[in-house]
Amino acid sequence: MRSWSLAEARAAHGLMAGFLAMNAALDAAELRRLGWTPRVGEALGGIYGALRNPAQGYGAS
Repeated sequence: MRSWSLAEARAAHGLMAGFLAMNAALDAAELRRLGWTPRVGEALGGIYGALRNPAQGYGAS
């Protein structure tokens, strides 16, 4: 197995390559300490929004 450059991954998988290449580990306890409270569908809304408009990032729609 060999590593791919991001350019090779984008050529093969399009925009999804960027999402797959991200290191986005989250600590729920830390997020709650910062004032975030989960809502049903919030994560999916952020992912769908980022797919529709990558410039917005992962903020909830």
